[in-house]
Amino acid sequence: MKVCLDAKDLIGILQVGQPCTANQFAQYLTRHGCQLAVSSYTIMEISAPLLYPSSKTNVMKLLNDLAGLPIAYVHADIRGLELREALDAFSSGREYQHILPFVKRFDEALDLSAKPGTYQFINYSLSGIVWDLYAQGGRRVWITMPNR
Repeated sequence: MKVCLDAKDLIGILQVGQPCTANQFAQYLTRHGCQLAVSSYTIMEISAPLLYPSSKTNVMKLLNDLAGLPIAYVHADIRGLELREALDAFSSGREYQHILPFVKRFDEALDLSAKPGTYQFINYSLSGIVWDLYAQGGRRVWITMPNR
């Protein structure tokens, strides 16, 4: 089963241990066979302090702690995945198959083909991906994040 928390609740767990610590939350998820489902919007919200040089939030630590939880990333383009499956099903003359919108790595969640240029880096951390997006011009992505 997938569990979805908003960024505020995740920050509470990761940064101040409220209502439980990250370790306790990880144990709970593991014990119940669950994974935390995290979207790109949640990652952007947690990473927002990168935009503010005076922020005292250690975003990289938050992201590393988040990545240490049993986690599944929600693909950023579910509609695109569904359309691709519908087209494939129609072209092949078969029934539509439900898509699986969850992936193991954050960089896979951002790219429809699930093989971005970062895929070659086996141990590419969540914090590394976010930092590279931020440092390589992804600032526009963080700043223009649409409201949900």
